[in-house]
Amino acid sequence: ASIAAVPVSNISKRFPRRRVLIVGMLVMIAAFALAGTQTHLSALMFISFILAGGGYSVVLVNLYPYMMELSHPSALGKNTGIFNSTMTVAMVLTPIASGKLQDVLGYWILFPYCLAALIITVILLFFIRDKKKKPQNTVSENTNNATDTNDNVSVEAEKESK
Repeated sequence: ASIAAVPVSNISKRFPRRRVLIVGMLVMIAAFALAGTQTHLSALMFISFILAGGGYSVVLVNLYPYMMELSHPSALGKNTGIFNSTMTVAMVLTPIASGKLQDVLGYWILFPYCLAALIITVILLFFIRDKKKKPQNTVSENTNNATDTNDNVSVEAEKESK
């Protein structure tokens, strides 16, 4: 993931972050679907793992910044806490759940398990609405705003001196 961080972040500057996340997850879905067709370790299995790692690096680089973009500045701390708690719970429960499934159904259940989790995540991403970006002020608007602010400060100063 660290090798891909810079190229992926450059891609994220050119395209909407949600779209980049979905593409990364779709790559992982394809990789796990391909790996799920194999009955033993093979070259195709290793290619699947490499593809899954590439998709994961795209997701890893973009997930937290996307959450930050969606958060209102006043709720950033709360949302970061929810994000980190959710990620921690997933990291604790997934090995337990997938391990139990593997004990009962065998090692190869891991691929359908990953597919199901990724498909649910992609579906949920379609329900998230991106914030509309506000147009940036032009130089003349910024100058007018600065003048208005200075005028307000001087009016306030005059009121206080009386």
